[in-house]
Amino acid sequence: MGLCCKSQEVVYGSDVSLRCEVSVLSETSILQWEKDGQQTSNTTLMYNNSAYIILHSVDKHNEGKYYCRLTEDGKVETVRIHMLNVTSHSYNGNNRNSHVIYKQSSNNSDVSLICKSKKDYHRLKWTWESRPKSQIDLVAVEKGKEVQVKGPIKPGRNTSTSYDGHFFIFHISPVNFSHSGTYRCITNDQNDNPYTATILRTIRVSVEPPNGVLRNQSVVLNCELSEVTDSVTLVWLRMEGNKGVLVKQQIMTEKNNNLQLTVNLSSYKTDLLHWQCAVFTENTLRALAPKTIILTSSTTNAPKDTMTKDSHLHIVISVACAVTISVLILLGLLVLKCQRKTDEGRIAGIKSQEDEDIHYTSVTVAGSSQGTDRWFKTKHASSEVLDRESAVIYSDVKTKFHAIEYPPVQTDQTQNEVLHGSDVSLRCDVPLLSESSTLHWEKDGEQTSNTTLMYNNSAYIILHTVDKRTEGKYYCRLLEDGRIETVRIHTLNVTQNSYSGKNKNRTIYRLSSSNSDILLICKSSSKYLNLKWTWEQRRNSQIDLIAFEKGIKVQLKGPIKPERHSSTTYNSRALIFHISPVNFNYSGTYRCITETGIYTTIILHTIRVSVESPDGVLRNQSVNLTCELSEGTDSVTLVWLRMEGNKGVLVKQQIMTEENNKLHVTVNLSSDETDILQWQCAVFTDNTLRALAAITNSLTSSTTNAPSTSAETVTKQGNKHEKHTLPCVLTLFIGILLGALLYYCYRKRKSMQSNPQESEPVYINISQMRNDRERSSTLGNRENSPKIYRNIRRNRYGKTLFIQ
Repeated sequence: MGLCCKSQEVVYGSDVSLRCEVSVLSETSILQWEKDGQQTSNTTLMYNNSAYIILHSVDKHNEGKYYCRLTEDGKVETVRIHMLNVTSHSYNGNNRNSHVIYKQSSNNSDVSLICKSKKDYHRLKWTWESRPKSQIDLVAVEKGKEVQVKGPIKPGRNTSTSYDGHFFIFHISPVNFSHSGTYRCITNDQNDNPYTATILRTIRVSVEPPNGVLRNQSVVLNCELSEVTDSVTLVWLRMEGNKGVLVKQQIMTEKNNNLQLTVNLSSYKTDLLHWQCAVFTENTLRALAPKTIILTSSTTNAPKDTMTKDSHLHIVISVACAVTISVLILLGLLVLKCQRKTDEGRIAGIKSQEDEDIHYTSVTVAGSSQGTDRWFKTKHASSEVLDRESAVIYSDVKTKFHAIEYPPVQTDQTQNEVLHGSDVSLRCDVPLLSESSTLHWEKDGEQTSNTTLMYNNSAYIILHTVDKRTEGKYYCRLLEDGRIETVRIHTLNVTQNSYSGKNKNRTIYRLSSSNSDILLICKSSSKYLNLKWTWEQRRNSQIDLIAFEKGIKVQLKGPIKPERHSSTTYNSRALIFHISPVNFNYSGTYRCITETGIYTTIILHTIRVSVESPDGVLRNQSVNLTCELSEGTDSVTLVWLRMEGNKGVLVKQQIMTEENNKLHVTVNLSSDETDILQWQCAVFTDNTLRALAAITNSLTSSTTNAPSTSAETVTKQGNKHEKHTLPCVLTLFIGILLGALLYYCYRKRKSMQSNPQESEPVYINISQMRNDRERSSTLGNRENSPKIYRNIRRNRYGKTLFIQ
């Protein structure tokens, strides 16, 4: 296998896609990208014997050597080495050299538009052109002055708060589907000569039905592109870990008005839950838009007739049970009909008088203090009497049984002021929350990008790294029976600085994963000449991470490298240290120290969630989910929640204290529970939600990490079959008894129907009667004759005599 090397220089702030390929990639092989010998935070996609990664908004931190490694049969080979260089500026001139970026439209997506120049410019602005000749200003700033927000797209939290004449970031979060268009960075109001131009294409993925599907229900996945100017290929991939399996693809062109790709999944494919829509241009991966099918146990948006698909035996047993129950219902109706006819036959032989034929109807009122039964005449009672009696009963029932009334909801108004750069958790409660109700948070009347968690009749949101853009009014809305009520209004104020001093430490919780990050912000009201960020992982182990002096380049000192949102210069007031990804061992105390002492102190606690089989588990296999906390200094509660949409159902919880060395909670999922795939570990302190760590159980059909067929496994399956078979056997036994009862009822009814008019004729030989008379000379002898006696007796009871 030949080693291929390539060097590339890209514009500052653009997106870069890297690809390496091998001739044959077996199922057990792994092909992935690494940077400078370490695993990259960017997820590698393996597809069609190739490995792809996408580097978003590259800067000087992304420079270096990227290695494509092939792991096969325990051996590791380097397939490709790619040297990436990044320019020191973002200049790309007019639109012909614009770089195109693709972003998924979702609550968690964002894009950073970076304008970085070599020269010093006094003024700068970002504009947006959603359609030709529709350019509008978004933000404008002058050197040393505050940013002026002008356009309809609000700047996100990572937007620059000031302009030093060289560098400015416009951050958009979340990215909406309608945000596509051309963005230009224009300096000194020269509209005809933009410094940086970026074309944004948005992607939208959806699933029908949207709120979760029952197993074995067909679904439709749709991937839509906002606009196409060149040849673009949309591909739906079924994900098996980080390997993509092609399901459907379509080439889009400027002339092709169909900018979407739809794939219909039949019922037997809905067990494959993880999908991604990939965007390619000329064999280059430009974007990945993931979509997870949520399986739900409720009947919302799902058909009522569903059956399990564990095995063909279960299907046969279920069908047999359904047929048996139907037959039993029919037999029961026949028995009831038979009994009614029998009763009618008995009543027909009883002579009753018309004036005494008065029927009474009993109406039982549960809980009545005057008795349990009331009787009403139903034959000779007038309609007025019946109306009066019915009114009395209705009034009585209405007083005894009334609809459940939920307690009234009252609006609670609160406010607080928090430090710049800290995390804020908001909570609102209602006395009772029905299954069909929705409780969520909004900001200034608009849906927040922060996901609301509903748990235990409460709604929570977490605001990470707050700043002035986070200020405002937050509304907790209750949607119930088509009505919207405001439960709580919370006014949030953010300080101008991040000063916490020596004793006002603030604690932040972060999930340890490749996609997590944290912004450590040091923002002062006064000017300081020197500043540094330090990290103390353990007591008395403080080390410097980065150090700044006014006008001097950043000095990197510590083991944690600053990421792309870290400050590149220090303006004597604000300094950001960005960590991404957050590793589990990054917990500890971070301090921003000036020449006068400690200015900001942040304590970071990390969370790690894991599943016993990280590559996925077979269906009906028991698994262990573990949630682990790096350190516990105060009382912390770890809670495992089974997610149904954004509602959390408590499964297990454990309180951690400084004295409790067990800093993790484990929940064991039995084979019947592994179908429930969405789980979250929630961290609470004093009933305040501090973090959510999500985990998804990937169900796989392969035998990797699965136990071999053993006696225990067979026993479990046998027990499951017995659970299905035993009710069916009992049902069949009851059916046999009902059948015997039906036969008995039929015979009884036939015997009750015998009467003189309906009797069959009796035929007697007249010659035999004549001979009998001749033998008998007296009436007594004739009556002593057994045959004649029987004939006379029959004739006496109305039998018809026919002479042959």
